[in-house]
Amino acid sequence: MRIALALVLLATPAIADEPPPPAPGPTAPAPPPPTYGPAADPADGGGNYFAAPKGKDIVVESRDDRPTSNLVLLGALGGGVAVLGGIGVYFNLDSKSAADKVSAHKFTGQAWTSEQQADYDRSKSSAVLTGVFYGIGGALLLGTIITFIVTEPKAETIIIHPHAASKPTALVAPTDGGALVGGRWSF
Repeated sequence: MRIALALVLLATPAIADEPPPPAPGPTAPAPPPPTYGPAADPADGGGNYFAAPKGKDIVVESRDDRPTSNLVLLGALGGGVAVLGGIGVYFNLDSKSAADKVSAHKFTGQAWTSEQQADYDRSKSSAVLTGVFYGIGGALLLGTIITFIVTEPKAETIIIHPHAASKPTALVAPTDGGALVGGRWSF
């Protein structure tokens, strides 16, 4: 996108002479309107001397790339979310496995053993750890999203004023043993 913007700026050299748009803040007196066409006389002492505008202004919003330190921070936060989520999934599966060992879908008539009590306790503690890791991972995910939004680079608005294109000009010049044919145009 930056290359395309640079090409547009190079194709319209008049933009480089324009001052940047004023920053928001206290109102300042408006600059005089630019002078267009052959009536623009540099001896008058002011104004911009461009071809008459043609069409609407083109407004482009450009943003810089994120700095490397910002990308590293976002990557570390995202990695932390993945690790905490993975640990939460592990404890979730462990809790379900332990709960399935002690769950009976029908009456068995057997006494409760100490091994079943250990599986029951493991199921409860794994369920608590699942909630803890999911909660911390969710908070870190929210922090990552907020950091991504807050650290977004500022937007710069660029206004491109289109100008009347010069007419194409054909060129025919005699040379030794023939002729040279060419042309000139702008876009």
